[in-house]
Amino acid sequence: MKSNNYRPALVPYEDLPESEKVYDCSAAMETARAILTLGFRIQEK
Repeated sequence: MKSNNYRPALVPYEDLPESEKVYDCSAAMETARAILTLGFRIQEK
């Protein structure tokens, strides 16, 4: 039985091309910078 959340285009991170991994990392870093710029703190729990 397939779930309604099944997405055939999703692949494990390890299977992504290097260009996609770099893009994802850059997006995450920009998000973190934006959070910090807005005055929030990021801390380990």
